[in-house]
Amino acid sequence: MGMVNQLIEKAASGERLNPEEGLTLFKGASLHQLGQLADQLRQKKVGNRASYVVNRYLNYSNICILNCQFCAFAKKKRDEDAFEYSIDEMVSVAKDSIDNGITEIHIVGGLHPTLPFDYYLDIIRSLKAVHSRLMLKAFTAVEIRHLALRVAK
Repeated sequence: MGMVNQLIEKAASGERLNPEEGLTLFKGASLHQLGQLADQLRQKKVGNRASYVVNRYLNYSNICILNCQFCAFAKKKRDEDAFEYSIDEMVSVAKDSIDNGITEIHIVGGLHPTLPFDYYLDIIRSLKAVHSRLMLKAFTAVEIRHLALRVAK
């Protein structure tokens, strides 16, 4: 029996794989084998049940320093239709959304040129305080890089 089959059996039995074993399995098993294993483990864990997220997309701003060719969203601060929400406005949206059954808020807002770093921390703190079941999915990789570069200065 090959290493990949041994790792499939180990995982299927509920035993945790270490990172090296996981990488070996990922590189050595076929997509079909990985899918079968994942389905088998899901069946053991939750049966034939499915779940989903009720999501609210919340843009804290549409002001962005980039000029991506594919983006019809971003505005400059001087643009008439540019906006940025206050923390209180976002909390109000979250509360209304919770009342309508959402379970997650997805927060995205571009690369704002002047909002202070604390504003972003306050977004997370304030929205997490809205309700214990509320999950946050916050910021794109480009936004996080933008914030990191601004903080590093």
